[in-house]
Amino acid sequence: MKVGGEPVFVRTLVSWLSLAGALVLCLTAGQSVAEVHADVIVRDAQLYIGDVQPQDKSLYQPIEFTDYWTRLRRQQGINGFYRLIADVPLAGAAEQVPMAVYIANHSGRATVLWDSNVIGRSVPLTGVGTPMVSGPLLLSIPDELLGAGPHELLIEFRGNTTQTNFMRRPQVLPLFDIESRFVTKKLTLVYLPVSLGVLSMMFALVFYAAYYKDAAAGGVGWLVIGLVASAFSVLGLYVSVPDPWAEWLGRVRPIAFQLSFLCFWLALRKMVGATGQWSLRLLLFTYLVFAVLTLTVDAAQVYMVAVLWTPLTYALGLYVLYQAVRLASRPPRRIYALLPLALVPVTIVHDALGIGAGGEFWADQALTIYNPPLFAFALILMLVARTRMQQSDLRILNAQLEQRVQEKHAELEANYEKISAAEQREAVLSERERMVREMHDGLGNQLVSTLAMVESGQFSSAEVEEALRDALDDLRIMVHSLDQQETDLLGLLAIVRERLEPRLARQGLRFNWQVEDLPDIAPLDPEQAGHVLRIVQESLTNIIKHANAKTILIATRIDGDRRCLIIEDDGCGGGDFVATTGGGRGLVHMRERAKQLGGELEVTAGTGGQGTRVTLCLPRVHSAPA
Repeated sequence: MKVGGEPVFVRTLVSWLSLAGALVLCLTAGQSVAEVHADVIVRDAQLYIGDVQPQDKSLYQPIEFTDYWTRLRRQQGINGFYRLIADVPLAGAAEQVPMAVYIANHSGRATVLWDSNVIGRSVPLTGVGTPMVSGPLLLSIPDELLGAGPHELLIEFRGNTTQTNFMRRPQVLPLFDIESRFVTKKLTLVYLPVSLGVLSMMFALVFYAAYYKDAAAGGVGWLVIGLVASAFSVLGLYVSVPDPWAEWLGRVRPIAFQLSFLCFWLALRKMVGATGQWSLRLLLFTYLVFAVLTLTVDAAQVYMVAVLWTPLTYALGLYVLYQAVRLASRPPRRIYALLPLALVPVTIVHDALGIGAGGEFWADQALTIYNPPLFAFALILMLVARTRMQQSDLRILNAQLEQRVQEKHAELEANYEKISAAEQREAVLSERERMVREMHDGLGNQLVSTLAMVESGQFSSAEVEEALRDALDDLRIMVHSLDQQETDLLGLLAIVRERLEPRLARQGLRFNWQVEDLPDIAPLDPEQAGHVLRIVQESLTNIIKHANAKTILIATRIDGDRRCLIIEDDGCGGGDFVATTGGGRGLVHMRERAKQLGGELEVTAGTGGQGTRVTLCLPRVHSAPA
């Protein structure tokens, strides 16, 4: 795989080497300061192990710097006194050059005395509380104490039972020459680790807030816990606490450091979808045993437990590194996520060699404290890369989905147009069939009957005229059903009243209209309206031909849950109407039309047993409750 004609692994290797070189240069800045103005010679380094300064100088033992408190020495004690002789030349005293005691790095509490005068001590990073136990020291020597000749430089040392204790060679140098180097040392050895710890805590909060509800972001919980643990382990080196809590901080801090690697391993397991359980149980049990030992052994033995625990953590760190490389190499390749991990093998090898060589750390301190942030940042980069990949996939899927929706929309529009055209054709055919049926059953029959009356010569002109008027009424009903779209029952009855009442009144029939609005009745379409008009027309025709009535009642009623149209006469039909008419074709057609309306037709005797009542019950449309 190439990027811009250059293999990716070449660029990655160059980036790794650049990062490693930058870290080494940063951490080793100021190493060669011993040669700067080495006018004041510091010699005869000696150490006494004990809590109280001895009066007998012969109890001091010669030592070489850097002085590392080995396991054998820690069995004798962790407190002591460093004694050195500083030869100040006459020229230095005469020129009154400001001088200072400079210690490149130390781990432990130090109080520095110049000719039995305290000139300074380790101070807390926060300014209050327990003195800081790690980092460089730069203590100014008062001018009045800088006389020519040999001076005693005494360092009262109080070690820490739970971590590495060491002391770099004290030097007496001009203050202005060494001040900038001291600042660099403090930045690299103190403020850089503290900043990484604070940054890890901030990343933990941000990623927890961003991913804690994301089920697809496997391992985020363990990553957050690992970030918090690593931040605590780093900050615990520098942030002071009151003495009653100092020992517990010293016990919990190494536990947090070791467990941060375990959390990162668990995060990687989630990311790669590992399922093996025996290795998980074994590792958890081992770490639990070490954690219990760290909390329960004597304070002087806590450091030894940490030393025994560290190789396992280093091995786990290398395995996490291996798994991270595999994960970052999967498509889509996230090689840039490996850049923070390029320094992990360097730090592990450095600290392993330092422990094996008796604590002679190159760059003044153990570098493994940088590993948890490096692992965390690499995992964060992988998580961010995966999130970006998912967002990219989501954008592609959304684009594809929108395209498919547009295609389906166009397809539905085309189908809708086809269906609309088919429905329109079907409606035209249905209307045509209805017209043909109405003309055949209504107007056609009327005209045939009238023609037969004329041809027979047995009917008077008045009877023929009446037949023609019936045919004309049929034609008007048919035309009316074509003109209107939708109407209600009252509108239809108004049409009947307007067109039929005058003609029937001339024949001596009187209408009694008792019409009121019927709620919950749906509007009638043209075909339904035609059925209602046909039923009314057929009822009136039967009254005219058979009832010999004088009054016709047309009413609308609400009968319980029914909505009814009533046509009643006061003629001679009575209960024998069906019997006398034989339930002819007209009544059969009326019932069929009522059925097509979704209702029913009843033919009964009229009020008081006189005349005939035709009741058309229409279907009710129920409205949704409010």
